[in-house]
Amino acid sequence: MSKQRHIRELALQALYQLDARGRDDFDQIEQSIKDAPHADDTKEKAIELAHSAWLVKDGADQLSNKFSNDWPVNRQPIVDRSIIRLACYEISSGLTPAPVMINEAVELGKSFGSEKSSAFINGLLDRIAKQIDAEGDIVQQLTDMTTRLPDQPLHSDLAIPVTQSESPADPPTPETATASTPPDIPTVTDPTSKPTPPSNQNTTP
Repeated sequence: MSKQRHIRELALQALYQLDARGRDDFDQIEQSIKDAPHADDTKEKAIELAHSAWLVKDGADQLSNKFSNDWPVNRQPIVDRSIIRLACYEISSGLTPAPVMINEAVELGKSFGSEKSSAFINGLLDRIAKQIDAEGDIVQQLTDMTTRLPDQPLHSDLAIPVTQSESPADPPTPETATASTPPDIPTVTDPTSKPTPPSNQNTTP
């Protein structure tokens, strides 16, 4: 496994914990990443990547809701929305080319999500990537419009608003990660089309 994959997996664990536990537990979340059995530079880069993705999550969530309004962010499993937030940041910031990042996100979905996560993530990110390609770093732009957060360094007293829609939970692992299943979102060429969830999907938020 490549070093960058390890960095993304650790960043995903941090994003998952931020979502599930809340920003007030950042010290413990950061320490859990530092305690992982990886090289120090890998862990440091993972923390920075998670921090950067979390700061622009509002923009990522807006894009996610735009192209999947029948399965909005608040109904997505924590694993899926964390992967989507991570991918949106990497694509929109220019850190990773869209085709490469979508493939990486799909692999993360296979490892940590439900059996339908990879298809959901692939289809949604395909649409989001087209929007980003047309408008540039729209994730940052949307975040700025929503929160006006400054670009702050990573430290434990960083004030980041958190919507705690889930109960505290352990970070995902390939063996333990389970989640409610989102509907399939096939890859499409028209970014304005919207997915329709199956009729038997549980609609309870």
